[in-house]
Amino acid sequence: MHFVKLPPSDHAAFSFIGPDDIERAWNITRAQELVNDGREASPISLQAFGITAGRITELRPDLNVKRALTTNASLPILLIPFFGSSLIIDGWHRLYRAAVLGCSEVRGHFLSAEEAKCLMWIEWPRGAQDA
Repeated sequence: MHFVKLPPSDHAAFSFIGPDDIERAWNITRAQELVNDGREASPISLQAFGITAGRITELRPDLNVKRALTTNASLPILLIPFFGSSLIIDGWHRLYRAAVLGCSEVRGHFLSAEEAKCLMWIEWPRGAQDA
């Protein structure tokens, strides 16, 4: 049996199934609070990472494109270290809009592994709820 401590109902979350077939969820509301500590956002080149609107919809087929086109693409995205790379935990809609608008870069905050661990709500093996 797995127990999950649920976050406050007014907090946003991002969940993702990793290459190890484990689903994880992070507290995005808390992540946004963390990066408001005065740290500077870093520039992220869309071209260097091969980021296009088409690639984003391949990675996130559930992305609400209509909503994405109304977001403020100038707000920084949030990334965490994940399996030797970086995972966007907040900002997919903003990133999509930036790509559609032809922006060459977006700004982002790279959270540390320690911060990412503190933000994680669940780490749940897929299929565990069926057990």
